[in-house]
Amino acid sequence: MEAVVGSCTWVERGAERYLRLVTGRSDGSGLIALTRDLHRLVVAEPPGPVRVLVDAREQPFVLDARLMTESKRLHVDALREHTLRIVIIGRHPAGTRLVAGMNFISGRTTVLAARDEEHAWRLLLAAGT
Repeated sequence: MEAVVGSCTWVERGAERYLRLVTGRSDGSGLIALTRDLHRLVVAEPPGPVRVLVDAREQPFVLDARLMTESKRLHVDALREHTLRIVIIGRHPAGTRLVAGMNFISGRTTVLAARDEEHAWRLLLAAGT
């Protein structure tokens, strides 16, 4: 399968703003680059909550030790001054336990699964975070 480069950008919808990360069909190295882009955008924000919508519908499950190590390092750094509300569309079932672990360990991250764009939007807005 050919790797398709993803993207990470700010999106405004009405008065609300969120980061949208589209994984495409990225391999481990591509996902590391996207994770770094996400981190750069989050830490540039003033301290406080940040909403993130991850569209992983085209993403095959990638379990890469380098990706896990880098994601953890960047996640810990971002959580020094931010809380994250992450909604994922299209999460592979094998990733369910990883997401549950992130929720449990950090205490400053909420990660939820959505079935489609509209459901993701409602979850992003829930609880005012």
